[in-house]
Amino acid sequence: MDRPPVYRVRLNRPPPAESGLNMDRPPACARVRGLNMDRPPAGASSVSCFHTVIYKYYFINTSLNWNDAQQYCRQHYTDLITFWSLEDVNRVERPSDYGGFAWIGLFDDPASWKGIMGNDANSWRWSATGMTNPGGYQKWANGEPSYSGGNEQCVTMTDGVWLDKPCVNLYRFACFTGQKNYTLVTQIMNWENARRYCREHHTDLAMIEDEIENTAVSSLAPQYYKWIGLYREPWRWSDGSQSSFKNWVTNAPDSFGGIQPCTREQSTYQWNDSRCSDKYPFICQKSFKSKETRIMMKFLSDVEAEFQRKGITDVRLTWKSAHP
Repeated sequence: MDRPPVYRVRLNRPPPAESGLNMDRPPACARVRGLNMDRPPAGASSVSCFHTVIYKYYFINTSLNWNDAQQYCRQHYTDLITFWSLEDVNRVERPSDYGGFAWIGLFDDPASWKGIMGNDANSWRWSATGMTNPGGYQKWANGEPSYSGGNEQCVTMTDGVWLDKPCVNLYRFACFTGQKNYTLVTQIMNWENARRYCREHHTDLAMIEDEIENTAVSSLAPQYYKWIGLYREPWRWSDGSQSSFKNWVTNAPDSFGGIQPCTREQSTYQWNDSRCSDKYPFICQKSFKSKETRIMMKFLSDVEAEFQRKGITDVRLTWKSAHP
């Protein structure tokens, strides 16, 4: 028998800090039970930003590769599962003969980042803009980027070419000010501290959009590794959700051989990266937008009543589908 669906409220803008909403998860999705109505928004006169999606999870005990599992879930349900918390992990009903491995919706498609300045959630971005190069300029060394060891998310330059490296490594770094005036800082720092330094004393870590700018940065002590502002956040969810919850086993992901961009659940319910061509059972999720109208309206009524109990009477709440 299926467990009760997971209820979430999607917010289309972040609530004020004093609202008391539990924002441990990204503003795009907070659980119903994560609402703390003891401290409603101070002086609030209208709240109309609530979106809702009701999820149910389905374990499919048929072995498919990751891509076929994704296609199956999208055809018969909504998508492969997205986890938002350990509570979600524990809500999935697994069969008694469960072999220990199952696909989930987390993946790191190399087509989004390997040798390309893509525009996906796991693509390369410049620190200064949060965006990729409009013209797609890139200057990777041979074999780069490699995501070796599953932990190379930041970019260095040496001898005029780029290499991805672990962000905790300590290197010199290049900052820019104004209209791409580049400065080398010889003090060694990890990528995050280097970015903080550049933002405090200049504009940001070096942003490079063409060959002329690349040559200018390279000329700053070309023989040394130096951080530039390029980085990425690997792993994204199949349904496009922004959940930051991770449940990796120790030393995972390791991107072994560079051929493990998909994620499987282990017998411990923790995750490991795996070849997408492997075949395992999988977990789908289905979002409900209208079948649970009475439940949604009951929640709406309860929230409005809570605001009124706190003395805020001019509140208007409306339901909107998070998946048009």
